[in-house]
Amino acid sequence: MFVGADGKRKPIRLGKVSRKDAETFCRRVERIVSANITGTAPDDETSRWLAGLDDRTHGRLAAVGLVKPRKAAGETALGTFLDEYFAAAVVKPRTKITYAQARQSLID
Repeated sequence: MFVGADGKRKPIRLGKVSRKDAETFCRRVERIVSANITGTAPDDETSRWLAGLDDRTHGRLAAVGLVKPRKAAGETALGTFLDEYFAAAVVKPRTKITYAQARQSLID
């Protein structure tokens, strides 16, 4: 449990871990909460720890609002995907016009 910047108590469930690992996790969460309250970035050590977390644990931190959710590896915006796809396609000029219309329809 921790008290967030909004003053509410929030839990983070770790599952089965040793007491030592739970205490270490707790100290790191306290550093993140402190940084969020003061409006600063976490220290370098905490930032490296966050970057090395697995997606499941990072998702738990994101669920309680401590960090921003990670973007999935293959997740991109539709417009970006279509731009890259059509740029790589070798087609006739008239087909490019048709592709542009199809892209706009998909985006809309």
